[in-house]
Parts: sequence; structure tokens; C-alpha cells
Amino acid sequence: MLFSLSSVVYAQDYWSAVTQEKLSLSDDAPLNRFQLDRPAVDAKFSLSNRTKKATEIKMFFPNETNELEEFSLSPIALFSVEQAKAYPNIKAYRGESTQRKGVFVRVTVSPLGIYGTLRTPKGFVYLQPKEKKSSTYISYQRT
Repeated sequence: MLFSLSSVVYAQDYWSAVTQEKLSLSDDAPLNRFQLDRPAVDAKFSLSNRTKKATEIKMFFPNETNELEEFSLSPIALFSVEQAKAYPNIKAYRGESTQRKGVFVRVTVSPLGIYGTLRTPKGFVYLQPKEKKSSTYISYQRT
């Protein structure tokens, strides 16, 4: 199965398709595979984190139909104040689709990767690196 990308990818260039031949994953559940330009994404989140005021971030994520969907993300507290100081490279965000009402995402960004959960009308879509610190990502759906 190929990850299908909409024309919106050219606006961000964060995601790119990966064919099955490049990955050796079990086919127990349908997995969508793609590459993430992690340095570009890190730069986007880093710019947002430099401001003292909470900044909204616009970012695309693959949805339940394997198309990129834009979400408006806002930072949320993940840790207590003390823990946040101890782990400054781990951030969390929640967002809502700019294209469909009632579609939400929660995202955690850390040095190990970006992990996300999308809540869609067709169930939950999970997003994670194939391996820790990998630029190859998988998404899969649970209903």
C-alpha cells in the first residue's frame, strides 16, 4: 500500500511517500508508511517555542484516508513545572482540523520522534516513528 499524498504536501514538504519494498513490517494491520523531514519540523516547533506567548502552529498530518490534513496546534502542559524544566525537549500540542469540524489531534514532540493521535469520524489514527529517532513513520487506524 502506498501512502497517498494530496497536493498540499508541496506547501510544507514535510512528508513523502515510502513504498512497501523499503520497509519490512508485519502486515497484520494496514500500515501507511512515509518519511518525515524531521529537521524542518523541528525548526517549525523551535520557532514557536522561542516566543513567550503561546503560538498557534499550522501543520499537516496524515488522516484516516491517507491524505494530509491541516491542523491548528496549540501547546499544552505535559509535565509539572519542575518536570518541564528537567525535560525541556519534550513538548505536547493539541489541535483541531482547519478543514473539518470535530477532527482533533494530540501530538508529542521529543528527541525520540513525533507521536500523535487523531480523532476522526472513522475512529482513531495513530502516528509514530517506525523506530526510535527514525525519519520513517507509520500511521494506522483503530476503530
